[in-house]
Amino acid sequence: MSAQIYLGVAAKRPSFRIEVAGEVLADGQTREMYAGEVLADGLKRKKVAGEVLADGLKREKVAGEVLADGLKREKVAGEVLADGLNRKKVAGEVLADGLKREKVAGEVLADGLKQEKVAGRGSADGLKRKRSPEEAPPTD
Repeated sequence: MSAQIYLGVAAKRPSFRIEVAGEVLADGQTREMYAGEVLADGLKRKKVAGEVLADGLKREKVAGEVLADGLKREKVAGEVLADGLNRKKVAGEVLADGLKREKVAGEVLADGLKQEKVAGRGSADGLKRKRSPEEAPPTD
């Protein structure tokens, strides 16, 4: 008779259970709660930019969006740059190459030449420029 009681108790014993995120999990999987939901697999998950990421990609939040690749990204001049180019904002525009740029005489110079503003215009070479007689101011 004691054997029947023992078998009856054993038959009613619950399986291995864990309580995660307010619910009972009845299997042996490792479960965790991320971002308000239960994850039932072995994936490494992170919460980035308000959403759950379920893959192994390195993700970052840049300029208000989630980046899902390994590119180095920066926010320059209000836009996201997705390549490895050295970028700068000069004279209100984004420069996407490695050239040294400066703003002279109201325009962007895209070469390495030394430029100066002479006689109301930019000179694009190293020459010293002067006003021609036609451009000279009138004399009394």
